[in-house]
Amino acid sequence: MTFYSCENAVLRKHVKHNLISYKAFIKYMECLTTIVQNKIQVLLPDKFDLVFGSYRVSDVHYIAVYATIPTKIEVGHRKFLTI
Repeated sequence: MTFYSCENAVLRKHVKHNLISYKAFIKYMECLTTIVQNKIQVLLPDKFDLVFGSYRVSDVHYIAVYATIPTKIEVGHRKFLTI
């Protein structure tokens, strides 16, 4: 679904939530992005590894990013954050 879906007349007819414009939606997404970035910055240690993965279900493709931190165990890392 695209961000412009909030202005789609057919979609709006079937949505049970309060209506929102594309401009307002983008504004709130930018605010949310800032909040999440600040939270990640506080939570992640100074050193960590990023692991990228991908998978698909039918025609939908997903990309995952994991932040991992080394553990004292000889093999592996502890998954710290998944986006």
